[in-house]
Amino acid sequence: MSKKISYELFIALALVDTVIYITEKLAVVHSSGAGIMFYANIFLQLWIWVGLFLAVLQLLLWLKILNKNDLSLAYPITSLSTPTTMLVAQFFFNEHLSLQVWIGTLLISAGIVLISSKDNRVDKEIINSNSEPACEI
Repeated sequence: MSKKISYELFIALALVDTVIYITEKLAVVHSSGAGIMFYANIFLQLWIWVGLFLAVLQLLLWLKILNKNDLSLAYPITSLSTPTTMLVAQFFFNEHLSLQVWIGTLLISAGIVLISSKDNRVDKEIINSNSEPACEI
């Protein structure tokens, strides 16, 4: 496929992912009960329905990303929602994040930069022009 990476779509997907995680957390925080009643009460929360609506938008963004990018590149970049979700959790839910968690997040982010950098992507047209035709199924 080897098309231009659409960073705007990846950023939009990361933001939608983050908002979905927030809505799920809010639904759980505002739900009560135990066992099956806990899960039944979650579906009475507006937040879960907002999250489900956004999940449709998330799917549409993901399909558009897959249409423009290789899966092997696109999937790792979806990890962009990891640092954004952590920041939201820390500031809006007062969750404590250890130094180890922040270091892990920096490593994930560095990996995304390495994977998505233009120099590390292989030009498939060059490879295909220098090799025998691949067997197609």
